[in-house]
Amino acid sequence: MTILIFGMGNIGKSTVGELLVRKIGYDFIDMDTKIKEKYDTMLGFQDEYNDQYERDELRAEMISSWIKEKENVVIALSPVVYLDAYEDFFEDSDIICFDLTDRAENIFKHLEFDNLLHIPQSYLNKHKAYYM
Repeated sequence: MTILIFGMGNIGKSTVGELLVRKIGYDFIDMDTKIKEKYDTMLGFQDEYNDQYERDELRAEMISSWIKEKENVVIALSPVVYLDAYEDFFEDSDIICFDLTDRAENIFKHLEFDNLLHIPQSYLNKHKAYYM
């Protein structure tokens, strides 16, 4: 069985995934971590694959390979734009997909930029409306 956790950035996909695997004994894969390991930063991935559809297709291929490698796995996904790249996962009876959501103000409290940029909290607070 595979569990895919969808959701926007900073929603808690990794946190929920890690808590879930502790309870059910599955392996856990954080897609953002895997991409950062390969490209050094998320920006490296975006620079190499600057077309959003191409990135979603590549992510879908990555997921497929992880599913083939591991029988029981929970995968926290990077935010996606083109859901049709993931269509096969939605139709597979051995895959459970769910989407985490929360109120914008809660997500804003946890907003991070993963060491790509150092943005002071004062700036984020000043521009809160933009991020929400």
